[in-house]
Amino acid sequence: MTKLILFDIDGTLLSSDGAGKRAIRAALLAESGTAGPIDDGYRLDGKTDPQIVRELLAAARHAHAHAAQRVAAVCQRYLSLLERELAVSAGRSRTYPGVSALLDLIERRSDAVLGLLTGNLAEGAQMPQRSTGNSRAYPAYRSRSPDVITTAQQRLHACLIGSIPGIWSQ
Repeated sequence: MTKLILFDIDGTLLSSDGAGKRAIRAALLAESGTAGPIDDGYRLDGKTDPQIVRELLAAARHAHAHAAQRVAAVCQRYLSLLERELAVSAGRSRTYPGVSALLDLIERRSDAVLGLLTGNLAEGAQMPQRSTGNSRAYPAYRSRSPDVITTAQQRLHACLIGSIPGIWSQ
């Protein structure tokens, strides 16, 4: 039986030296005039990018914290800034020791398929990996459905690695 092995990205496979947080902060400030409590212990891990935007704007009591257009605008700006922030982190972003060898081992197995399950926007999911020199292609898996983890584990015989369970906690 084939196993689906899904990894989260930043903090699991690699460290982007805070590029995502810097890009979200800058996008929030540019589009909404506030970054909320992003620098006061707010945790980004295990959440979707739109969820992070909504939570930070709500914490700042922004009038349009849950407005789809506002969240989309911040997310679009975030994507445009992420590439720049990853360039700023060049040389400090890194794949964690042993990750490449582990992924190579899994890829060679005939009974396993690699994938990503992440809260990153689809367009931004591969950027941190490219910044560390990883050109590995993954089928990108992500969903806003709270049932996706249970379904993946039960029906697809999936193994989930990283901060994935918190992605859908509200």
